[in-house]
Amino acid sequence: MNLGRDGAVTDRPPSVFIDRAPEVVFGYLIGLNDAGWRSPFPEMKLVSESYEGVGAAHIEVRKVLGRRIETLAETVIYEPDRRWAVRRASGPIRPQVTYTLRPEGNGTRLWFEFGVPVLEGMARRLSRGRPGAISKDSSRLSNVTDRRDGRSKGEHSMTTRRLGNEAGARSPSFERFAGFCAILAGVSDLLYAVSFLTLQTILLSGLFLMLGGLLTSAALIAVYERLRETDASFALLALVLGLASSLGSAVHGGYDLANAVNPPPSLLDLPNPVD
Repeated sequence: MNLGRDGAVTDRPPSVFIDRAPEVVFGYLIGLNDAGWRSPFPEMKLVSESYEGVGAAHIEVRKVLGRRIETLAETVIYEPDRRWAVRRASGPIRPQVTYTLRPEGNGTRLWFEFGVPVLEGMARRLSRGRPGAISKDSSRLSNVTDRRDGRSKGEHSMTTRRLGNEAGARSPSFERFAGFCAILAGVSDLLYAVSFLTLQTILLSGLFLMLGGLLTSAALIAVYERLRETDASFALLALVLGLASSLGSAVHGGYDLANAVNPPPSLLDLPNPVD
């Protein structure tokens, strides 16, 4: 272990030789092509206007135990063709990965440095095991870049997706709306239980049952949008079953509410539930 910049406790930096010029390797790194060589990251999403310069931001998408986790990261060091560092931009622990490039013969020597700017003891525990993982990733990076055609400076692959510009991107405004609906649905379900079990009023119980079903549908759609990229089939099945249940609750509540507002003169005059 050694002490890196900003007080970050780091592992001894491993390195790899890549048979490409530094500008090509640097361009490949900042182009967020991590899905091709970093095993835990199947996707990267650019959220800033450009991926060049200090402050450039992107979202790292990883899968842990089948769960899709998105983390915001930003560039903290940007020295073209020489040095590039990315640090997690949220959370109490913000690890940083630094890539240092040096010309070596006809290729590039690339160093990886992983650091966690927290208490030294905690940093040791978090950093343990990283050298092996980084060595595997560096080998993949070398193989990937060696398979690629040589590119001139500035011509690097951009395989990321611009957040909010691609088809099917999640809508932040709808997610906020769905979250608000989910809270109201919970309140409505609680009031339904009180009115049905305690107050025993058909008018209120029918109203809250209908509202709960309608509000839940928005929350279910938002959950589906988050889970469909993890397992589209199961996410769709859950959405269909959930919407069917929500629709049933809304219809049931609406039927009870209609009978409470306009009581039929006799049982024979009850409206058809299907209608």
